Amino acid sequence: MRLKLKRWYRAKATYGDLEVIDDTGLVVFRCKTLELPWKGNERNISCIPEGRYEVHKEGPSSTRAYVYFRVQDVPGRSGILFHPGTYTSHILGCILPGEILQDINTDGVLDILNTAKTLKKLTDFMPDKFTLEITNAEKRP
Repeated sequence: MRLKLKRWYRAKATYGDLEVIDDTGLVVFRCKTLELPWKGNERNISCIPEGRYEVHKEGPSSTRAYVYFRVQDVPGRSGILFHPGTYTSHILGCILPGEILQDINTDGVLDILNTAKTLKKLTDFMPDKFTLEITNAEKRP
């Protein structure tokens, strides 16, 4: 099993389509993602760079009462998690998986809904260690 994340970069947020791909290459689950905008991989204000990362399943812990994912070996960064949240204000460089992108607080930025439920589905699907591949969904000039 592996995850493939295709991103769309915007000024105030990064949106994505996340796919769970099994060992035969079949897509077995899809969801949306919300991240911070690209700001040069700066800690706490940027999404992480495109690339391939190993991801580990962790938790529950004393600070999180749920199972979550930790992205490993991000250049110049640490503590990059997949966790629940709704708004970009809930993110310090992490990835929020959810079912729907919608501007629920009318600030012009799409928010993400049903993240706890979606994260639970992902943690049920995925093994303790797997690969995440992040790419740009838009064609580059």
